[in-house]
Amino acid sequence: MSTKRIVMIAAVIALIGFVLSGFIFSDHSRQNGQNQELQRIKEEQKILLEKIAELEEALGQTEPQEPEDEEPAMPTVLVAYVIDEYEAVNVRADAGTNYPVVERVPQKSPMEILEEKDDWYRVKLESGNIAWVASWVVRVQEE
Repeated sequence: MSTKRIVMIAAVIALIGFVLSGFIFSDHSRQNGQNQELQRIKEEQKILLEKIAELEEALGQTEPQEPEDEEPAMPTVLVAYVIDEYEAVNVRADAGTNYPVVERVPQKSPMEILEEKDDWYRVKLESGNIAWVASWVVRVQEE
């Protein structure tokens, strides 16, 4: 092999080595930059979590505390029963006698009142149906 050829091969190998080392070092510095960015984000996250904990603690101190010995008040439930003059009454699809009958409700069956409209109550029946009953055919009591 001639000296010229050996020098050319050595120069090509040196050039390839130089190019490859540039990629290796640039990749290393890029990774270094990513690691630094990741570290910065972790530090910011830690600071934010500390601030959130401080705020939660501050809010916890200012909120009124409910006494533990008191039972929460149960909501008042109004229940309608058929008045004594009737054995059973019709409950209807809407508030009015011109609407179809959904069910006939016997005298002792409770109907939970959900709403009032004009002289009618929207009620939930024992069957689970929702219907309307005229206020003049029921008595209402709290339960």
